[in-house]
Amino acid sequence: LKVTAGIPGLSVGVSVNGGIEWREGFGFANLESGSRCTEDTVMRIASISKPITAAITARLVQDGRLDLDSPIQVNSFYNTKYLPNFPAKKFNGVPVAITTRQLLSHNGGIRHYKKKEDVG
Repeated sequence: LKVTAGIPGLSVGVSVNGGIEWREGFGFANLESGSRCTEDTVMRIASISKPITAAITARLVQDGRLDLDSPIQVNSFYNTKYLPNFPAKKFNGVPVAITTRQLLSHNGGIRHYKKKEDVG
């Protein structure tokens, strides 16, 4: 893998109808220690999470299970809350609703990650 594709290792799984049909690890999880990848190796997926999130979101919208323009605290399809513990937000002292569409486009007013030294 490393020579042909520049990938030191990967974990692969195939799921059919919700059941795992095959899974296997290839290459190295850590080049320095020489530890091998297994089917259970956890890896960072970084920016690949964006298209995964987009595909899942599109499917939920298509199925009528998610309304992009409803506040994230309210789910009109199930009449329950998406994020019941999400705190109410205000802008200039006025309560504002944050929608899934705003979150997906980074316009929801949610702050960036905390600095590493601030994480507890």
